[in-house]
This record gives sequence, structure tokens and C-alpha cells, in this order.
Amino acid sequence: MKKLILILAILFSFGGLFSQEVEKRGIGLKLEEKKAALTSYFSRNWALIIGIDKYQNANPLRYAVNDAKAVRDLIVNEFGFGAKNVIELYDEMATKDNILRAFDDLIKNTSENDRVFIFYAGHGITMPLPEGKERGYILPVDADPSKPVLTAISTDQLNEFSEAIPAKHLYFVMDACYGGLIFTRSQPVSAEIQNFLEVISTRRTRQAITAGGRDQPVFDTGPSGHSVFTFHFINGLKTMMADLDKNGVVTASEIASYILPRVTAESKGQQTPQYGILVGDRGGEFYFIPRPRVSVIDVSVSPEGADIFVNNKLVGKAPSQIDIYEFGPVKVQIRKDGYLDFEQVIDVSDNYYEIKATLEKASRLEIKSKPTGASVYINDEFVGKTPIVLPKLRKTKHTVKLVLSDYKDFVQEIDLSQTDKSEVNINLEKMKCNFNITGIVGNVNVLIKGENFTKQFDKLPLRKLELEYGEYEIAISKVGYYDFRQRVTIRQPQINLPVELNKKSKPRSVLMSLFLPGTGQIYMGRQAIGYPLLGLSVVSVSSSVFTFIKYNQFNNAYSDYRDKYHSATKPEDIENYYRLMLKNYNDMKNFRNYFLISAGVTAGVWLFNLIDSIIFSPEDIYSVSRLKLGTNGREIHVEFNF
Repeated sequence: MKKLILILAILFSFGGLFSQEVEKRGIGLKLEEKKAALTSYFSRNWALIIGIDKYQNANPLRYAVNDAKAVRDLIVNEFGFGAKNVIELYDEMATKDNILRAFDDLIKNTSENDRVFIFYAGHGITMPLPEGKERGYILPVDADPSKPVLTAISTDQLNEFSEAIPAKHLYFVMDACYGGLIFTRSQPVSAEIQNFLEVISTRRTRQAITAGGRDQPVFDTGPSGHSVFTFHFINGLKTMMADLDKNGVVTASEIASYILPRVTAESKGQQTPQYGILVGDRGGEFYFIPRPRVSVIDVSVSPEGADIFVNNKLVGKAPSQIDIYEFGPVKVQIRKDGYLDFEQVIDVSDNYYEIKATLEKASRLEIKSKPTGASVYINDEFVGKTPIVLPKLRKTKHTVKLVLSDYKDFVQEIDLSQTDKSEVNINLEKMKCNFNITGIVGNVNVLIKGENFTKQFDKLPLRKLELEYGEYEIAISKVGYYDFRQRVTIRQPQINLPVELNKKSKPRSVLMSLFLPGTGQIYMGRQAIGYPLLGLSVVSVSSSVFTFIKYNQFNNAYSDYRDKYHSATKPEDIENYYRLMLKNYNDMKNFRNYFLISAGVTAGVWLFNLIDSIIFSPEDIYSVSRLKLGTNGREIHVEFNF
């Protein structure tokens, strides 16, 4: 029996399954790498495979079922089609109702980002119509060739299916007996666009290829138990010989260019495959990329649209079929905002797996602390540092723990079972230490300064002072003693700080006061008296120097005018010199008195300062020594003050 290829597309003369005006293809084929990238531009691959040998009302065929199964194995094992989404109808299963039901499933289940491959191997007939027109039919297993309108499936119906299926890419390969369809050739693919796969994947396509032209017989027998047409279709893909430009991608147009000369030559010109586009084509291109996968994971999620990660790499959105290329453990994660992440590890050893996941609504928890930077633990698991937003927590009770150095741990149970969003603001409490200053006993000035803390004390020892953990400056001073200063880091519940103050030198104090009043007192720490004495001394000495200088100036002037007065002969000169002599004499007398007062004050200050330095002795303080006596595991503390 002879076969003709029916491409599920009507030729011009068949009522227009194909576009009557072929669109120009502005598609490029300029890949920078020889190997095509394995990036998937489609969510799922679907296929409908039909093969019929044992017809109920028509002559049987020999290799149609074998052809169909071989094509099925090829696309599943080597070109990324998941077995779950391949519909197979062979012989008695390929009834008209089952075929129509299969097309209905494709219409209902496919989406815009899917692609569909349809292969038919079986009988096809052509029925004349008025005015010289014709209509093609494919014959289901239960069809009656004498009643094609009632029992067969017309190309008009196939055209309707093509338009109703939402998938972006649709490719018909029809190997049918006595088909007789004439195709309008599509334009050749150009080689000018660099991102070839991306372009042809985003454009809608409806393509078809038939085993022969109008009224041509199609041979049912051929090499390796296949028809001539199907043999070269399978061989071109399997060996990648149909990849004419050797870029790792086999397009529908390349398949046509590969098959046509081989089938024509092998049939000695009696069978010429035809290639064309169907109504609805928008310049896309169906293509095959060899994918050495070992399995397929079919992922469906409620709600849809969740991101799918395989081994922490984003591979698509659910629902989707994920190709797996290596055996062994594979971690599949499903993530969607507002829902808990889903994770499943599959030990891949078979060729198909299915994941059906229903995501659980999550709660959002925002945690803030003062100060920031606290480590956050949820149910004893570290999740980060404050401030932190946890967008995916199970709707239940959780134990929240905050840990920060120098602060008390914060622990609280939070119930998220009835809320989608919650916020926690926490003021952490600093840890405290019992701080002791020991070593001396007596009246001293103690100043303790830390962050947000300043406090003064007037005697030692100092015991059980509560200080928050942190850094502190300790300053201890006493008149007649050298200051004690130390920076202390508090990081434990109790600290004892032993101190010792050393007396300053009294002879040095007296010597300093002898040379400059007030400096000895300042040295000894008696600033309250030292600075006034120093200031008064400076003022009195300065005043003494100033008044003495002025006294000398007026004394010299007085002597000059007195000499001029005695030597003058004119009455007016005598009168003038007398007046000037008298004025300078009075000024000289006044500044002499000022000088005597200033000098007296200077002497008094100096004398008082010296006596004060001699008689002053700093108040004694006592050192503390501690002796531990152990008696039967107990300690007895004895303090000695010196």
C-alpha cells in the first residue's frame, strides 16, 4: 500500500488550512557557538503520536505503528519530551473518538508557553468537492473510507484544532496513504539574527511536512522497518545530519531540506515531501535540540506561577517539565512569595517523576531591636541579625531568641497562626556587674564614666556597684596624691579593681612655691588655693613692675623741669617750668605709693604661699592587705589597714 503525507494543513485548494499568502521570515541563524544552548524557552513539551496498521474497514499497513513508536522514542529519549505529556494512540486505540478526545486534551491542558508535536502514520484520503475543489481526511482505525464525512477527520477539523490549541509552537508531521495535498513553500530562513533561538521561540508557529505531493503515492516500506519518509525523518534527527548548518539546532525547515532530496531520490521521483506553514503562523520555527537527559520531573503546583529551583538554580515556573541530565540525588525547591518553600529530594534512577505540591500560606515576621545587630534565632535556628524580615514562617507558634554581646538574652514565644504579618520591637537590657574598688580606705574623689553613665563617689572602698557591661574610665584623685586612671572592660558578673595611690613630694611642692607662688599648691592638687595665689602673685608683681617704671619716669621728668626752672630768666618760662615740675613731682609721689603697696602685696602673697606649702600635709589614706585563711574548705577574710 502506498502512503502520502497529509500535513495537517490545507493547501490553497483545500479550503485554506495554509496561509494563502506566505509570510516573509525575518529569522536569523547566526549562533556564535557551534553548540546550541540547552536553555528551555518553553514550559512543557507535548506530543500526540498516532500509528495505525490494523484498520477495521481499510487495507492494513505494515510499518505505521512501528514508525509512530520510533518517533515517540526519539523525541522522548533524545529531544526533551516528557513521557507523561506524550499521548500515544496505536491501532485499536486510535478511534475517531479517542483522536478527537486527544486534541481536546491538548486544547484544555496546554498553555501559551508550551509546544506541541503531532505525528500521524496511517491512511489518508482525498474527497472531491464541487467546482474542482478537494478536502483531505485522515482515517482513524474505525473509519469507513466510503463515508469519510461521518467517520474520518477532515483537514478543516485539523485546522480548527490548530487554531484552538494555545501552544506557541505546533508542528504536524503526517505520513498518510493517498493524501494528495499541495503545499505552498515557506520562505527560507535567513542567517542575520544573532539570538536565533530566542527569536523563533517567542514567535507563534504552525508548520507541517507531508511525505509526498498531490496525488503522489507514498511508499509504505523502506529501510529498517519504516516508511521511506519516516526513516529519513528519524535518521536526520537521531544522527543530527538534518542540522545542515551544524549549529546544534535542527529546525523544521532544515528537516524539510534534509528529507526532500533523499525521499525523492529513493522513490525515483515518485514521492516528493512537501513543507509549508499553517494559518496562524507568525514567523516562529519549531526546532529540536538534542538533550542527553536521563529523566523528566513533571512539576505542578497550587497556586501556579511558583519559581522552580533544581539544585539551587532557577529553571522555570510551575507548572513545568524539568529535564534531568544526571542520575543521583536532585534537590527540587518551589518558591513563591507569601508561601512556605517546598523542597523534595529525588534520587533519580527512572525516566519520569511527578511532583504535585500545594504550597502552604506563610506569615511575615519583622524583628527590630535596640540596639541593632542582635543575632536572631527562630526555634533555636540562627536566621540573621536585627533588623531582619522573615517573609516565610509557618503559621504557628515560634520561639524567638535575640543574643547580643553585653546584653541579656531575649526570649519570647510569638503566635503567627492567625496573622499574615507581624512586627516585634525589642529593647534589649544590658547585663550588669557587681563592681568593687578595693585596696585603699579613706576619703578620695572617684569618677566613673561610661556610655550613658557618669557617677562620682567621695570615699573608698567601693563595693557592689551595679554597672552595665561595657567600657568605663575610672579616675581616682586625692589632694597630695598622684591620680589613678584606668580603662576597664566589664564582661563578667563581678569585678574587683585593686588600686593604690602614691603621695606627692612635699619638698618639691615647697620649692615650686618658693619660686612661683601657687604652683606648689597646684602640684599637690590644691587647685582651689593654688590658682588664686598664682593669679594674685602675677597681678601684684606686674603691678609692682608697672608702678616702679612709672615712678622712675615721673622722677626723671621732675628732675629735668627742676633744673630748667632754676636756669630760666624769663618770667613766663619760670612760671611754666614751675608748673610742670610741680605736676611731675605729685605724679612721682603717687606712683611711689602705688609701688610700695604692690610690693607689699607681692611680699605678702609670697610669704603666705610659702608658709602654706610648708605647713600643708595631705590627709592620710590606708592601704588594705587581705589574708585568706583556708579551714576545711572555708575561707576566712582578714583585712589589715596600713
